[in-house]
Amino acid sequence: MTGDHPTRHVRLEDNGRVVASAEVRTPEEGAARASFHIEPGHLPPGTGSALVDAVLDAADTRPGDRLTASAPLGDAEILHRVHDRYTDVTTRSAGATLLIDATGCTDAEPTPTTP
Repeated sequence: MTGDHPTRHVRLEDNGRVVASAEVRTPEEGAARASFHIEPGHLPPGTGSALVDAVLDAADTRPGDRLTASAPLGDAEILHRVHDRYTDVTTRSAGATLLIDATGCTDAEPTPTTP
């Protein structure tokens, strides 16, 4: 993810090991673009949800904002959390990647998750 807009890097760690990461850009007001990555192996419950919340915090999303993202195909936790935080979510697959287009970010407080 490159361009004129700064890229933020989000990392979640568990006992000193990176378990999930993402690159986040905000190319325009009210929009965020993210690329989610989950490390292989055993992960603490809530890792995917915590990553989505961290990305939305890093992008400083507000009610009504949009999200365009890519995530590992089959990662139900990330998809479920996006559905929790947005009112309209559309997905499609591209190889081993899930492409997510979401609009209508809610202003509801996210449910706490523990990575």
